Amino acid sequence: MTQQTPGATIVISRKRGGWRDWARSYLVMLDDQDVGKIKRGERLELPVPAGPHELFLKIDWCQSRSFTFDARQGEAVEFLCEPGGTPSAGLRQVLSDTDAYIKLTRI
Repeated sequence: MTQQTPGATIVISRKRGGWRDWARSYLVMLDDQDVGKIKRGERLELPVPAGPHELFLKIDWCQSRSFTFDARQGEAVEFLCEPGGTPSAGLRQVLSDTDAYIKLTRI
């Protein structure tokens, strides 16, 4: 039996309030792979191997900015996501600022 090296955990929490995207999920993209979805008010924990990773969230053709980070063994890397503005700002973001549609913050 081989002994596996413990990895890290990515924790993403999505704010509960607001009207924008209230009924829609954000697609979680880790290292260019679809690894799950997160709905309003949810918390998602993803085990990952230690090392460098890239994370962003998507909805349709819009997304958050991308985070590149190094996850260390046993570490929990935490993020908070929410809509990137008001419902009225959403139209501008859909048309010209697509990488600001979702706000993703490392905490």
